Amino acid sequence: MRTVVLAVLALCAACGISPAEERARREALAAEGRALELAADTVEARLLAGEARLAVWHELAARHQQISEVACRVGDSHFQDMARLFEEQAEKGRGIRRARGWANAGEAPGGIGGPRVLLVDPR
Repeated sequence: MRTVVLAVLALCAACGISPAEERARREALAAEGRALELAADTVEARLLAGEARLAVWHELAARHQQISEVACRVGDSHFQDMARLFEEQAEKGRGIRRARGWANAGEAPGGIGGPRVLLVDPR
């Protein structure tokens, strides 16, 4: 029985890890941990940059909405003013045409000045 126990202990000792191998393994694990932390920091930095970029785009969208509303109001007001001025010019034009029409008429209507009198005898 002693031989069996000694054989098992010898096999366990032979299968065990030497201190140099264990140190190398720990160093590899530590390096792998540092690499994972660096990758996590990189992902976190990208995530924060993406969130900042998204916040900027939301702010730009909100400002664009406000500016569009103002531009529509100003454009509508400008259009209404243009239509009013167009109507005023059209009314003024109609008045000028009427005045020219009366001036060219053969017989002016009676009014303040009375009927038109010819200065030259038509004979």
